[in-house]
Amino acid sequence: GGSQIGFAMIQQALLKETKIPIYINNDYSLPAFANKKSLIILSSYSGTTEEVISCWQEVIKKGYKGFIITSGGLLARRIGKSVPGIKFAADFNPSKQPRLGLGYSIGVFLSLLNQLKVIKLSKKTFAQINSSVSDNGDIKKLATKVAKKLILVISAEHLAGSAHILANQINESGKNQAYWSNLPELNHHFLESLVFPSGLAKQKMLVLFLESKNYSAKIQKRIS
Repeated sequence: GGSQIGFAMIQQALLKETKIPIYINNDYSLPAFANKKSLIILSSYSGTTEEVISCWQEVIKKGYKGFIITSGGLLARRIGKSVPGIKFAADFNPSKQPRLGLGYSIGVFLSLLNQLKVIKLSKKTFAQINSSVSDNGDIKKLATKVAKKLILVISAEHLAGSAHILANQINESGKNQAYWSNLPELNHHFLESLVFPSGLAKQKMLVLFLESKNYSAKIQKRIS
């Protein structure tokens, strides 16, 4: 949910800079390859997300290395007692909604990766994260155009995580169905599915591309 989409954005945006693999787990248990050499980041905005608490219990039981990122709840009370972590004060997110407080999880995650020397924060790093995305000019007109449509967000490479975030926001905040898919994988199967049900794509679907001048030449060719 909203507690992990910021991590997905960083994972994709800095894929070519990170020195070790980052795996995002959305389940009630840890993957079998997790071990005592792994760092399990337990991120829950509220501190009460049941999937994260379940994984925290597994970290304790197996003696794995864990790190909590939260604003409160059960996990906040366990910081320093079972595993280290950070409790942030969510003063700048009056909505209290995790999906609108991404700055907290993104900031802590970047700082943690930097301290662990997984990445080296630099102007280049932030330029990659802030890579420009065209907004088609008037964002209100765009919002009106996409409303009540089945929205497919298409991205690639460093913006794959951003597409995930946008679809999440449209689904949860806009109460409107949205999906995301990434190039080049989309061309290998999803494109063929638009034939049936007949007319559905043209009548109900709207495709929203996240474009970037930083895409590779092959991806830019696929988009065009």
